[in-house]
Amino acid sequence: MAPRRGGFESNAPACAGAFTMGAEVTIPVLVCYILYWIALLVILIAWPLFRKKNPNSKGLIGWIFGASVSSNLIAYSLGIVGLILGECRRRNQYEINIASTVFGRIALFCLLYVVLLGINTHLRDRLESKRSISKLVIYGTLAFMALLTIASISITCYALWAGENWWKLISVDVIVADWRLAVAYWALYLVVVIMGGVFATRSLLTLRSRRTSSGLLATFVGATFFSMFTWALIKVIRSSNNLAYNPWTTEAYVAVEWLSSIFQVASYILILLTARVKVQEPALIVKNHEADQQHQHL
Repeated sequence: MAPRRGGFESNAPACAGAFTMGAEVTIPVLVCYILYWIALLVILIAWPLFRKKNPNSKGLIGWIFGASVSSNLIAYSLGIVGLILGECRRRNQYEINIASTVFGRIALFCLLYVVLLGINTHLRDRLESKRSISKLVIYGTLAFMALLTIASISITCYALWAGENWWKLISVDVIVADWRLAVAYWALYLVVVIMGGVFATRSLLTLRSRRTSSGLLATFVGATFFSMFTWALIKVIRSSNNLAYNPWTTEAYVAVEWLSSIFQVASYILILLTARVKVQEPALIVKNHEADQQHQHL
C-alpha cells in the first residue's frame, strides 16, 4: 500500500532524517492516507445510523459493508504506520505491509460483494423479482473472485517476504508473478464491476417502466458504479505499469494514490446514499394505478 522501504536499526536518533529524502512522494501520500483514514472512520460511525433509519436496506448496508469499511480502516492504519516506520529505517516493515495487504484485499472484495450482490438484490427487492438465474451468475462470479482474492493475497504476501529476503534467488520470479496476477485480478475485478452495472441498469429500467420514482435511486446507483469503475481502472493501469517496468513520475504516483482513495471513499458514501432512497413499493404502484383508472371512469 505505502511506498516500501527497507531499513536498518542503528544508534542514530529515532527517525533522524525522516521525510527528507523523497519527501515529494511520502508526504503527499501520508496526507492522503490520513485523510482517507478519517473518511473511513466517519463512514464507519455513520453506518449503524443509516442501518437504523433504513431497515429495508440492511441487505445493502449489512455486516459485509461494515466488514469492508472496518478492514479498510485497519489496512490504512497499518499503511500509515508502515510508511512512518519506513521513513525511520526500521526493520520488519514488510510484516506490516503484509498485514495491510491482507486487510486491504479483504476490504475491496467485500466492497465488490456489496456492489455486485447487495445493490442488485436491493433493486430486485423493489421489483419483487427473484431472477434465480442472474442471482446464480452473481454467486458464481463472487465465488470465483473469492478464490482469486485468496490466491492474490497469498502470492503478494510471499512476494513481500521474498523481497525482504533479497538473497533468495526465487524472489525476482515471485515478484514478477505477483505483478502478472495483479494485472489479471484487477482486470477481472473491473469486468465484474461492469457486469454489476449492467444488471443494475436492467433493474432500474424496469423500475422506470413501472412508473416508480427511481430518478434519485438511478443517480446514486450510477454514480456508485462510476466510482467503482474509475478506481478499479486505476488499479489495472497501475499494475500494468509495474509489469511494463515503467516507473511512475512523482506527480503520477501521487495523483494515482489520491484519485484511487477519493473514488473508493465516494463508493462507500454513495452506497449509503443509495440505501436512503425511498422507492415506491410495487403493490402500492398497482393500487395507485387502479385508483387512476377508476378516477378516469368517473
